[in-house]
Amino acid sequence: MEDLQQLVQTVTARIEQFDARSAAARAARDARIQKNVDENHGVEPTVSAAGMHAPCDNYYWEWYLFDSDGVVQKEFDGVFMAGEFLPWSKQIKLFCSDYADKRTGSPLRRVTYITPERADAVIEALSGMVDIHTGKPFEDRDGEQMVYVYIDERCKDVADAIESYLEAPKVAAAAAQRAAEQAERDAAEPCPTGRIEIVGEILATKLQEGYYGSTWKMLVKDDRGFKVWGSIPKDIYAKRGFRVMFFAAVEPSADDDKFGFYKRPTKAYILSDEVA
Repeated sequence: MEDLQQLVQTVTARIEQFDARSAAARAARDARIQKNVDENHGVEPTVSAAGMHAPCDNYYWEWYLFDSDGVVQKEFDGVFMAGEFLPWSKQIKLFCSDYADKRTGSPLRRVTYITPERADAVIEALSGMVDIHTGKPFEDRDGEQMVYVYIDERCKDVADAIESYLEAPKVAAAAAQRAAEQAERDAAEPCPTGRIEIVGEILATKLQEGYYGSTWKMLVKDDRGFKVWGSIPKDIYAKRGFRVMFFAAVEPSADDDKFGFYKRPTKAYILSDEVA
C-alpha cells in the first residue's frame, strides 16, 4: 500500500533525525564532562547505573538546564562531596543513545481500537525499526475485532507518525460522520412554536431529577428534522429507536433554532417499536 510505504519513509527519516540529535547531544555531553574533568585537574566522575557521582570531596561540577531543542537555558555549578550524585539535564539524557539501541524501561504509547489487520500490517512494515506490538484482541460494542497497539515512545516524532497512520481510518470516519450530521442539520426545518403534532424517532430517554421529583424525559427527532426534549407521555412506553406521535406545546431553544422544548404532551401513540 502506497500510504504504508510513505509511513515507512517518514519513520525512517524521523529516526535518522533522532540519531543526529542524539549524536550532537552526546558530543555536547562529552565536551561538558571534559570541561568538568579539566576543572578538577583531570579527575573523572564516578559512573554507575544510577548516574554520575563525585569521586572525591570538594569535587567541582557544572550542569545545565536545556529546552526541548537541547539549547542551554541556564547554567549551574556547585561543589560535591565524595559519592554525591552529580546532576545532569533530563533533556540531554533523552539523546544519549541511538534509536536502534535496545533500552529497558522506554515509555510506550497506547493507541486504542485498531483493527488487527491494520496493526499487523504496520508491525510487519516497521519490523526491525521500531518496537511496536499489540495487546490481546477483543470485540468492541459492534462485535468487531480490535486491538490496542503499543509503540516505543523514546522518539515522539516517530510515535506521532505511527499513531496518525493507525488512526487515519477512524479520523476519516469521524470527519465523514460530522459532515453527514451537519448536512442533516442544514436540511432540517427550524423548530416551530406553539402546539403542534410531533412525529418522529426517539433518540434517547433519561430519568431527570427536578424540583418535584424524578421525571422520565425523551429526545425526539421529528420527521421534519428538528429535535425536541420533554417529558415522556404517561400513556406510552418510550424506548430509544421507537417511532412516536403526540401533540405538545413547543418552544424553540434560544441558542439553537433546530432544537426545542415541549410540554403537556397528549394523544401519544407508539407508531413502531422496532429498533433499528
